[in-house]
Amino acid sequence: MIVVSTIGKMHESIPGYDYKELVNYIKTFNKREVLVSYLKDDPGKYDDFTEISYLKNAGFDLYFIGEELYRPVTVINSPESLVRSNLIDMINTMVYSYLKGYWKDAETVNSEFTDRIFSAKHKFIMSVEPDIELKYWVPMHKKIMEKAENKDAILLSDVESAYFYRGFNQ
Repeated sequence: MIVVSTIGKMHESIPGYDYKELVNYIKTFNKREVLVSYLKDDPGKYDDFTEISYLKNAGFDLYFIGEELYRPVTVINSPESLVRSNLIDMINTMVYSYLKGYWKDAETVNSEFTDRIFSAKHKFIMSVEPDIELKYWVPMHKKIMEKAENKDAILLSDVESAYFYRGFNQ
């Protein structure tokens, strides 16, 4: 299995990794099957995902193996929970702002460096709000991994989850 990251609508603002370049990058692996990790097999949900249209038009066989996205609502009931929530928001903003400046092409988006940044982000979240990771994020990604294991295909992943599928979660 080869993991390829998509950056959603940010493909529109990174010329070296626009939707056409995503398709061209996937073509370099000479595989027809693409497992889409972030959508369930529900055709009505695909209209907002431009990369899916590009991949379909390029003739790839798409299989949707995502899990229902469920994220527990963080209850702000103390000064500590407010600080934790604000820290997570700040880290999210900082990571994406930095990486958007770093990403230039398929290689930088799909780099070990990008994976390590997201791995560090999730280790941080684990330290301040472990329930988000342990009850939501990790189990969802493990279910997707089980569906993708031992497949000779491309696994199309949102950029933040790619490190998990590539094995940088240790």
